[in-house]
Amino acid sequence: VYTAGLAAMQLEKEGFSVEVIDLRSLRPLDTETIAASVRKTGRAIVLTEAMGTAGAATEIACQVMDHAFEYLNAPILRLTPRETAIPFSPTLEQQTIPQIKDVVEAVKNILK
Repeated sequence: VYTAGLAAMQLEKEGFSVEVIDLRSLRPLDTETIAASVRKTGRAIVLTEAMGTAGAATEIACQVMDHAFEYLNAPILRLTPRETAIPFSPTLEQQTIPQIKDVVEAVKNILK
């Protein structure tokens, strides 16, 4: 959420309007808030530091498809770490997990 919030602030300075949803839990999953955001924006980026394969991002994307598919104007984008073990070194970790610049780039790409 911290990374998404900082990316949203940077994007707002550049004239973009984005919504950041802080999902406090996966069970229960707040599908209504997610679907309402997709209905409003027509897009969805799922950002997580957890692995993308068979993880929370996959489930959230699936719920978007189930509850708001007809409102999507672009494919759902999952922004997750690279498919590798997360390194112990903070420097290497920064190369593995999504950073602010990655979120900004993803938002700009999904808006094209």
